[in-house]
Amino acid sequence: MEHLNENDRRSVIAEFYRRHMHLKKSFTVNHFFQMGISKRTTYSICRRVENGNSVERQVGSGRPARKMSQKKREALVNQSHGKLGVSLRKIGPKFKIDKKYVSNILKENNVKLATRKFAPKYSEKQKLEQKRKLRHLSESAFSPSNGTEIIIDDESYFTFDGSDTTNNKHFYCKEGEEVDDKVKFKRYKKFQSKLLVWLAISSRGHSTAFICPSGNSVNADIYEKQCIRSRLVRFIREKHSDGNFVFWPDMATAHYAAKVFAAYNELSIPFIPKDKNVPNIFCPHTLISNVQDLIDKERGKRNITDEFGWDDYHTLEEINIWLGAIAEQYHDKVTLLKGGSSYEGRPIVGVHVSFAPGNENRSVFIDANIHACEWISSAVATYILNQVLTSTDTNVREVAESHDWYVFPVLNPDGYVYTHLSDRTWRKTRVPYDDGCYGADPNRNWDNHFNEGGASDDPCSDTYAGPEAFSEPMTKSLSEYLLTIGHSLEGYISFHSYHQALLLPYGYTTDHLDNYDELYDVGLKAIDTLSQRYGTQYEIGNVAELMYIASGGSPDWVKGTFGTRITYTYELRDTGKYGFLLPAELIIPTAEETFDSIIRIFQEFAKKP
Repeated sequence: MEHLNENDRRSVIAEFYRRHMHLKKSFTVNHFFQMGISKRTTYSICRRVENGNSVERQVGSGRPARKMSQKKREALVNQSHGKLGVSLRKIGPKFKIDKKYVSNILKENNVKLATRKFAPKYSEKQKLEQKRKLRHLSESAFSPSNGTEIIIDDESYFTFDGSDTTNNKHFYCKEGEEVDDKVKFKRYKKFQSKLLVWLAISSRGHSTAFICPSGNSVNADIYEKQCIRSRLVRFIREKHSDGNFVFWPDMATAHYAAKVFAAYNELSIPFIPKDKNVPNIFCPHTLISNVQDLIDKERGKRNITDEFGWDDYHTLEEINIWLGAIAEQYHDKVTLLKGGSSYEGRPIVGVHVSFAPGNENRSVFIDANIHACEWISSAVATYILNQVLTSTDTNVREVAESHDWYVFPVLNPDGYVYTHLSDRTWRKTRVPYDDGCYGADPNRNWDNHFNEGGASDDPCSDTYAGPEAFSEPMTKSLSEYLLTIGHSLEGYISFHSYHQALLLPYGYTTDHLDNYDELYDVGLKAIDTLSQRYGTQYEIGNVAELMYIASGGSPDWVKGTFGTRITYTYELRDTGKYGFLLPAELIIPTAEETFDSIIRIFQEFAKKP
């Protein structure tokens, strides 16, 4: 739709509505909303069709331009300059103009947004001492050569007086003019009401939070019991069981009290001694093995106006809009599907691609991002979908057009959105559970040998199986959809990361069951083909044998329920250098080699009886 001018777009919407007037108007509205057309616009066009009016945009049909007198402009500027709590959204209605117009007027009068600063916290002498200690740590405990992971802890206060809100973090001022110090600087208030939150953090994730209510502080007793024993130990057990870590506590006095020191030794927690320590808030860029640098590389250099492609990772909204667009573009082959819904009400969006009516019993189901943090999986899934539709390679066309394809790029929409907004390393769903913990592992929640190994009963664990099989709305609703097409499936391919492995069922046992030998033989040829383009080396084997016991997974359920002959799980790049934060520049190489291997899989099975 983006390549059409406005009147052509309106004509397309009008014609679509005329063809579907027997359905509810919301059907047309939601159809084009998925393609980025606002609901208000579509409803307006539908009303024009119903009234027999032209749907073309008439010159001068918009709202009349608003003008402001110079006196009002000056009043607006005066209400912004040197003031706290300024909101362009709130100023606009006072002058009967919108937020953008307010912004333009301020720019014209050299009123710019400035960030409030704290008064200096450290003297120059103290800063030099901190740098000296940090340099010593970087050459010893934090030396990259020893491969030690750093776990830090941090306590943050959140005030109740609004000083932490967005509007009070900045202020507007005229260029070259001073403003009152009360506006320019943030200041500490004595006995200020606030909430304290404690976390342990590393490159592998973070612990559960300890929240201390107003009026309390984290003293030695609380720190030892609630932070170290109840939360840090569990975090180490779940994320750092290899023991290759050092704990870098904050410099607070309570963190080095005698009973806390004794707890470190009793629990065998290696830590930075107080005389070698430096406030970790002083050097946040060194904390987590350059994770921010990896995130920047992962997301690439992207322009907001870029079309959908594979030089960057995409949000859920962008992926779903693209799926809607190809369903419209290839309307004779592609059908937009809803495979289920999440806890937060998001649809699990996919497509069905069919080139010929006789392929319905030769269907292939491809899914990705059941684990929210594994972004490369949905990128590969959308790339493969695009190749199935557009590739001119004869081998690809032969395989593509002899099968039906069901592709669902994001099975865990709530978790995927959360990785974009809050926690890049989040894995699970977002269903709330006990102890303030959220989510179950959706690949341990399927009703096939549920919770028989490789899963946890702890709601705070990343491998929490859930209270029962299909407790998560996304797994339950998706399984119900699969039951409607499952007996037509010839193949089921599930994308994960990271390990560079091609995995065979089952996850609950190391036994070689069903058609293991057949899958293994074809898989060997597939990973050989995969390696030919870029030299990437994969392993192959049973999930439990090659990696670990993992019961209750979706491939096991599909294999066990329908007996689907071709069932593989890909653990995509890499083997740990970047982990889940695979740079955007590696999306296309990963997708190309993976697609090569998938074509080889179906070519080999086509030769078999």
